[in-house]
Amino acid sequence: MLYYDTEAQRQFAKERIADLAQEARRPPASRADDDAACRSSFVAELKLQARRFREHALSRAPAFRA
Repeated sequence: MLYYDTEAQRQFAKERIADLAQEARRPPASRADDDAACRSSFVAELKLQARRFREHALSRAPAFRA
């Protein structure tokens, strides 16, 4: 479970990750080369955002460290 300073931060994180995940699951378009590069950047951004949220949560709530 992640810790957020406010409910608005929690909601923003939830919505942003959901948007990125939905974009990553989108079926490929006819422009396969351009689309593949675009989708891989979305997946990379999703992973980066998840890491940032996790690091923020650990820095704010040291009792939850593994």
